[in-house]
Amino acid sequence: MTSLPDWARALDLSPHPEGGWYRETWRSDLTVSEAALPPGYTGPRSAGTAILFLLMPGQQSAWHTVRSAEL
Repeated sequence: MTSLPDWARALDLSPHPEGGWYRETWRSDLTVSEAALPPGYTGPRSAGTAILFLLMPGQQSAWHTVRSAEL
């Protein structure tokens, strides 16, 4: 695991399971019920979330596919 410089440690980032580092910065209070979601979702989901994401030089992040919109 690549060590983080002081400025990145100050952001309180955690290792991301797909590579890199992250921290959730916001989660909507609004949830969408499982009944309102397309098939394949298990349980309610937050209407939105936001994260900080960091890849340090030499790190890679695994390509992934999420079922929800991602910005």
